[in-house]
Amino acid sequence: MTLVLAFGNPLRGDDGVGPEVGRRVAATGAVVEVVTPLQLLPEHAAQVAAADRVIFVDAAVGRQAGEVVTIALQAAPTVRVDHALTPAAILTLARDLYDARPPAWIVQVHAAHFTTGAPLSAAVAAAIPRAINAVLALLPQPHHTPPR
Repeated sequence: MTLVLAFGNPLRGDDGVGPEVGRRVAATGAVVEVVTPLQLLPEHAAQVAAADRVIFVDAAVGRQAGEVVTIALQAAPTVRVDHALTPAAILTLARDLYDARPPAWIVQVHAAHFTTGAPLSAAVAAAIPRAINAVLALLPQPHHTPPR
């Protein structure tokens, strides 16, 4: 099973892109488990440990708004459990607590703003189909439920 951890806060502008992409990936019929938390928590390590592969989806900064980037992830050497965790920290907890090392990636959608109460920016909203395609490209083939 592929776990899609699509996280972010929909009440903070472009930070809501992760959950939106996650919901739309689930609607494609792809054979995935989608979880859309506000942030990553230590409890997610158990879900990661049970997965065959993990795809994180989140907003990012540092590039042009709307740019979609896929990065392969590895567990960190060590982890400090804090208020909010990174994908690498969740992978580290899955490794250290459950001896699990599923392959993992993050699909980042670069944000224009994180304004409280604002909707997604036009650039990020336009990038959602590309982010969905990036997630689907990471799934084993075939990734859709067979028709009945």
